[in-house]
Amino acid sequence: MHIGMRTVKTAVGTAAAMLIAYELHLEYWTAAGIITILSVQNTTKASFRLVAYRLLATVLGFVIAIGAFLVLGYNALAFGLFLLIFIPLTNVFAVQSGIVMTAVLVTHFMMAKSCSWFWIKNELLLLAVGAGVALIANLFMPSLEAKITEFQAQVEAEMREILDHMSQQLGPDHIKSADNWANLSDLKMTLDAAVAWANRHSDNQLLTDNDYFQAYFEMRDNQYELLRQMQDSLDRIET
Repeated sequence: MHIGMRTVKTAVGTAAAMLIAYELHLEYWTAAGIITILSVQNTTKASFRLVAYRLLATVLGFVIAIGAFLVLGYNALAFGLFLLIFIPLTNVFAVQSGIVMTAVLVTHFMMAKSCSWFWIKNELLLLAVGAGVALIANLFMPSLEAKITEFQAQVEAEMREILDHMSQQLGPDHIKSADNWANLSDLKMTLDAAVAWANRHSDNQLLTDNDYFQAYFEMRDNQYELLRQMQDSLDRIET
């Protein structure tokens, strides 16, 4: 059984968030752990973006929920009205990622039958603890450079093989190399995987903006297109 880095960060972060919320004497302190689970992402920048979106969703949701509870009382009907208004608005403001978390926090108002400042502060602190621990956990990301360097070597080896097959087609025996189209297909799959890893590496660079790997694989992708055109031209040569 393999336990990845994200699993470890989620488990440790969840426990830490619950302990912090408990020590702060927050009501429904276990919710801080749930927020951490929902906030840990694969990359550092993705985690920060998600927390920002959820903060906006929470503020929007609290305003709607307080209005619904004050008008209809603290009951299921008011909660349903809250969701009826809140969910479409999250689509408008592109903060759909905050729907579940905000709904959980709003249920605390309903259970307490109060939207007083005490409960608003309690829920905001739960959000701050849970999301804050997730952000700290996501600052610790394993380096991806070794994996990306492997992709670089693989891409260059595959391109050399393709060019070697092309040279055979231009040789005295004029070898037809149908396999080269399969090699080109393999190269494209390798490039797509490499680009995904390079983008992930870039998203982990919070304080720097080094896009070397992204630029490198973009260059290789352009060269791949040229190789396809070259192979097509070679296949048309009869003498």
